[in-house]
Amino acid sequence: MAFQQLNQENMRIVIASLVGMVILFVYQALSWSVSPVHKNTFGYTKDQDAIVAFLSQHLHEDEIYYMPSPPPGSSMQEHQDMMKSMVGKPYALVNYHAAMSGNMTSEYIMGLLLNLACVLLIVLLMNRAAIAFTTFGSRLGLVMTFSVFLVLAAPMMTMNWWGYPWHYVAGDVTDMLIGWFLCGLWLSWYMGRAKKAA
Repeated sequence: MAFQQLNQENMRIVIASLVGMVILFVYQALSWSVSPVHKNTFGYTKDQDAIVAFLSQHLHEDEIYYMPSPPPGSSMQEHQDMMKSMVGKPYALVNYHAAMSGNMTSEYIMGLLLNLACVLLIVLLMNRAAIAFTTFGSRLGLVMTFSVFLVLAAPMMTMNWWGYPWHYVAGDVTDMLIGWFLCGLWLSWYMGRAKKAA
């Protein structure tokens, strides 16, 4: 009997996590492909071809470059001196890739796996703390608390430290809040229903 109950609980966790993963992934795909959420994410310059051509002549590795920055091995004093000398001047954070891949299969697979890992963590927490989250609203509140934590710890934190513009960050913030709200609706309903059925 105990084994059967454990098996049912594991199956409940698997179903909740897999469906949640699909909900997140489908929302994210629609957000980037058909919704206006990310239409202002990236800026545009008519000089883009010349800039990319120039970068390809001087950058040879897939890397994120912070420009200008002192060469490797520079002392802390050299870092500080360069920072002082750059106040009021332009700088750039360049995410450079030598060649664009036309196949995004690996990104799709990794996106699904990352979503699965995130949903699984929430499902495990909801399952372990079921006695504290007995209502639909409390379970949804838990999921949304997690999403707010993600917003503050990821896009808002990078905006703070790296100066990302709000129009770039806004899409990620929107995706996290809406995506997890939709996923939270499913988890809040299913975890409560499945628990009662068990």
